[in-house]
Amino acid sequence: MLPAGVLAGRAARSQRRDVIGAARWWFRGRKCAGAFARPPAPDGNDRRRYHVTSSSCELRLCARNGIASPAVKGYCSSSSGGGGRSKIQPFLLADIGEGIKEVTVKEWYVKVGDRVSEFDDICEVESDKATVTITSRYAGVVTKVYCETGCMARVGSVLVDIEVEEDGETVVVAAAEDAEQRAAADELVAPEATTANYQARDNEGKVLTTPAVRRIAAEKGIDLTAVRGTGKQGRVLKEDLLGPELSTPAPVVAAAVGSPQTTEAGDQDFIPLTGYSKIMRNTMEASNKIPTMVITDEVNLTRLVELKTQMSPWLKVTILPFLVKATSLALTRHPLLNSTPSPDFSSYRPNRSHNIGVAIDTPLGLVVPNIKNVQTLSLVDLVRSMAQLRTKAENGKLTPADVTGGTFTLSNMGTIMGSTLTPKILPPELAIGALGQMKYRPRYDSQERLVRTPVMNVSWAADHRILDGATVARFFKDWKTYVENPSLILANVEL
Repeated sequence: MLPAGVLAGRAARSQRRDVIGAARWWFRGRKCAGAFARPPAPDGNDRRRYHVTSSSCELRLCARNGIASPAVKGYCSSSSGGGGRSKIQPFLLADIGEGIKEVTVKEWYVKVGDRVSEFDDICEVESDKATVTITSRYAGVVTKVYCETGCMARVGSVLVDIEVEEDGETVVVAAAEDAEQRAAADELVAPEATTANYQARDNEGKVLTTPAVRRIAAEKGIDLTAVRGTGKQGRVLKEDLLGPELSTPAPVVAAAVGSPQTTEAGDQDFIPLTGYSKIMRNTMEASNKIPTMVITDEVNLTRLVELKTQMSPWLKVTILPFLVKATSLALTRHPLLNSTPSPDFSSYRPNRSHNIGVAIDTPLGLVVPNIKNVQTLSLVDLVRSMAQLRTKAENGKLTPADVTGGTFTLSNMGTIMGSTLTPKILPPELAIGALGQMKYRPRYDSQERLVRTPVMNVSWAADHRILDGATVARFFKDWKTYVENPSLILANVEL
């Protein structure tokens, strides 16, 4: 016969599992957007009030429906009265965008001792794609901050601890259960992206790792038991040994009194890539695997420059918006260039929206936000949209939506330097255009007279697995017709 206390504990755990199961069952029939209605009250004489907010089931459903952060509170609980109490609630970094595994903490808006409410700003983080403000899912007092400004944080790791209050008998469904909350985070990210809070060991007490990692540790004199593993289940990876915090410190030698101490940066000092530079590295590695064809030709900008000059008293505009709009008009006639390939490149999906990316040089690096639905915008609307994106990019305020979802890209590197460029395709897009520097060159006009003419070399690169040379050439021909006859752009004329 088991003691009464053990039986009571088992009964409580069984009741908790029933509550979790009921909440999950109720959530399956609903979409994770907007306000959450209350689930049906429990059967029997139990009169306690149940309210459902951000639990692990909500986190999973939110992730499944494309919502990065929960829309409501952090508990699924039942209250039956009683005295209040508090508990420490870890606040995890949730998935903020597709493919993002780690971020850099740019700025903290809270410190230890601050009281926060739900949806209050906690910190600002910068991923490979954009800058995002993280908001609180809980109300309480910040008791611990885990990261300093400038440090890297992985999706699923703890950002801060928040002391939250409980009312009476509170049965917390996942959000208040550390293990359940971490399980929900595991579903939001890939296993390799989670940060282990412990070190995996085998049955003999040895640290779990590979022989190659053990050899590196032996060569560097690193004690594996002091290394925090970031692999699956805390396994120590090669990267864990090569981190700057594990560099073997040089022996400290007492300096003679009065002798100057100098520190020289050695050749082995490296500066890590962050932000836009990091995503450039990842994108270009993928781009280098694409079989690419390139076509280049010269475009006469005489009429476009004249039209821009005529409009300048009323609209401050460069020639770039004209070129972007010309691209959209040409894509309407050649939708294959605005398509997305299947993962195995056996098929493709034409995109109705012309989300055209334009490279912007910023103090933080080169970034390529895209203008959504260019096919629906007038030239004036396009100028305003591009100005807004430039302002956000220069201030580091681009959102994930600004830099994802692109279907076509224009590189205007010629504004800095370069007459003829060979662009790299940004997967999963199928083509990209590169605009060279506008230069004045002697050219013959229609009367066979040699005149000073503004010209630009333009190159188009295409994925040869889907696009053939004839298709790209016909697209280029129509694009050139629009650019050399800009009145067609203003009138949205289809060729």
